[in-house]
Amino acid sequence: MDIKKIFFPGNQFVEEETLKDIFVIHHSAGWDDARQMFDNWAHDTQGRVCTSYGITDDGTIYQGFDSNYWGYALYVNSPGNDVNNIYRTSKHDNHLNSRAIQVELCNWGALIEKNNKLYAWPAYKSNNWISKYEVPKSKAILYEDGFKGFNWYERYTDKEIESLRNLILFHHEKNGILLEYNSDMWNVSENALKGYPGIWTHVSYRTDKSDSHPQPELIQMLKEL
Repeated sequence: MDIKKIFFPGNQFVEEETLKDIFVIHHSAGWDDARQMFDNWAHDTQGRVCTSYGITDDGTIYQGFDSNYWGYALYVNSPGNDVNNIYRTSKHDNHLNSRAIQVELCNWGALIEKNNKLYAWPAYKSNNWISKYEVPKSKAILYEDGFKGFNWYERYTDKEIESLRNLILFHHEKNGILLEYNSDMWNVSENALKGYPGIWTHVSYRTDKSDSHPQPELIQMLKEL
């Protein structure tokens, strides 16, 4: 498996080797550019908020730091996370993050429809409906009943899903990540919050997040691991 390692400053993640038994799937809610994602993290003011990996639409896997280390990507103790307060402590958040191998699929995530066109969050947050934030409907998926308050999402590409599959299997061999499909991963899960090992998504831990969304091709891949 080809992984492109890129420079990421050591003060932007926790350089502490820990045992890993959790794998968490995120999406970046940004451009299809993992290099820029890591660069943004390196220059923001959020501290060591990051994931080890990013996967672009063409399936390229980028790694900013060794997966034996960790970053604060879950933020279970976020003020907007409506879960039991026993989980909303820095100690518990650190405990979960330190055990997790985490990956961002480079993807805009939730989209809003306006004038029969789809736009990513910078357009609808700023009410600036400019074309650079438009996502073609051919690259989107419609959830008729909605998911986390949105009907449209950018699709994860087949190549992204295949690279994610290979990355999970790699860490199954390296770290013993459990491959059993957790059907409760698409909403806040008590099992995830309690720290059960296995494969989860960011929404498994957070009521105020929408990554990752339950695209059928992604679910099928996870069930067939």
